[in-house]
Amino acid sequence: VEEYAEYVKTLNGSIKQLKSFIKEKITDYDNSSAINLFTIGNTKVWLDKATRVGLKLRFESEKVTGATQTTLWYNGISFTLNIDDAIAMLYAIEMYASACYDNTQKHIANIDAIETIDELIVYDYTSGYPEQLTF
Repeated sequence: VEEYAEYVKTLNGSIKQLKSFIKEKITDYDNSSAINLFTIGNTKVWLDKATRVGLKLRFESEKVTGATQTTLWYNGISFTLNIDDAIAMLYAIEMYASACYDNTQKHIANIDAIETIDELIVYDYTSGYPEQLTF
């Protein structure tokens, strides 16, 4: 609420501008480490969609050729993983990312539907996201 106080004063009652501002905040939150993060052991990690797709192909290819272990590298740290666990982890991350995307889109739609500045000011766009994953 405090973060909007000064901004709202500059709007001269423009609900459209406030909606645009809040939607930017929602997008920023969606792209932040509050959402885009999971933990392997004690290490905080995020793999973007392109990386997840590439790793899925790699892990499945390794499995088909008989591998039982694989390595995931992140910022110079290697994680040795059971191949089946690694594939399951990627599926879990994809489901998590999809749930986060759906929640973000729901918040944007909710903002579009709100009709008063007072309702916009108290809207909590950080709610409803799934708990970050831990492996």
